[in-house]
Amino acid sequence: MEGNPMRRITLVSLTFVYSSFACTESVSIPPGVSVRDSAGIQIVHSSQSVWESTGRGWVVSPDPVLEIGVLEGPDEYLFSSLVDVQLGRGNQVWIADRGINSIRIFEADGTHLRSTGGEGEGPGEFQALEGFLRVPDGLIGYQGAHGPASLFDLSGSFQRTISFDARPEVRAPFVVGTVEEETGVWAVISHYPQGQQGRTGLYEDQMPVYADLLEADSVRDFGLFTASRFVGVPGRRGTPHWQEYGPFFTMAVSATHLFLSWPVEYSISQIDTGGQVVRILRRDWDPSPVAEDDRQKFVASQLTFPEGRQPPPPILDFRRQLVDAMVYPEHHPPLDRLLADSEGNLWVRQHEPHRRFVSAQSPRVPAERTVWDVFDRSGRWYGSISLPERFLATCITNDRIAGIFLGEFDVGYVRVYAIEKPGGE
Repeated sequence: MEGNPMRRITLVSLTFVYSSFACTESVSIPPGVSVRDSAGIQIVHSSQSVWESTGRGWVVSPDPVLEIGVLEGPDEYLFSSLVDVQLGRGNQVWIADRGINSIRIFEADGTHLRSTGGEGEGPGEFQALEGFLRVPDGLIGYQGAHGPASLFDLSGSFQRTISFDARPEVRAPFVVGTVEEETGVWAVISHYPQGQQGRTGLYEDQMPVYADLLEADSVRDFGLFTASRFVGVPGRRGTPHWQEYGPFFTMAVSATHLFLSWPVEYSISQIDTGGQVVRILRRDWDPSPVAEDDRQKFVASQLTFPEGRQPPPPILDFRRQLVDAMVYPEHHPPLDRLLADSEGNLWVRQHEPHRRFVSAQSPRVPAERTVWDVFDRSGRWYGSISLPERFLATCITNDRIAGIFLGEFDVGYVRVYAIEKPGGE
């Protein structure tokens, strides 16, 4: 076991008394951005975006520069259940399809190069493909931290099987991404909070975050983080249910850092590979109160049914008890997703309280346009970018955004959009 002992961390408790000015990178400080230091942790607070002060910003192309997929046609262009899209060398497109547990690789112009993976338990095969992890010499196809992963080189050839050191006591583990340092490549692993059976009332649950060194038997703890709020229903022996409209822990991984947020406020912690908080990213935001209309929508979602489709009495009784037990937060969370791009910038999706999704299946593709805040490597808030409807971004490079698009009949396609950056930022 390497690194710090397991420790409990509540991200929102990281409040500091601002002291002397400090800046770890040689960057200009535009209007509306303050940089302070406390106990070696840099706090970057933006009250105005850089693009707002300079009058220029990034623009995402209105139409995709590449679309892969067909409603009817050759098998290599038909997708079953897309879960991840990554851009490789020369803007090659790597696509993970969980429906048939396959990986498909396309040239930057959409020409199919090869397919690999497939259903099975042998080398390079999958039973529940979930996505990709980027490593210096290729990509890893993974299927949850308890299952074997497969390393493929940049041409798509299978190299070897990788087993993550996922702890048996960790329920529902998932792999977040990879970080790199001199000791090698580490896979960052966490798990989905499940709540505590038998506990009633409103309470918060924690989740561990740790890393497994791919080339050796070594695990590094980052700590326990407040990750979710539950309401235990008294009449059902404390059956847990997510707090409606409550915050939910979100994180992203770049090559050198972890970004984590428990979004009861607009605050994101940047953590280095040694587990130390090095920077806090914040910006001004106007909290959106949880109103009576929000509460009534939740009640209706639990107790309103189409004619003739009322659930059995035990389920109906549970839903009534849940409505009575629910404790609502004062306001909606400001953000709900983080994504680090290849340049080290952080993209933060603004939360929409009643966001609709194209399908209830995973991954959940937003039905409407989404707004993302972009922070640069020094923590400054660049500005905000709107991404197209029915599109889920999964990979962002210097000049491209790739992801999953659901078209007519909810058929899956891969789309790549261009990012235009005035001034070469």
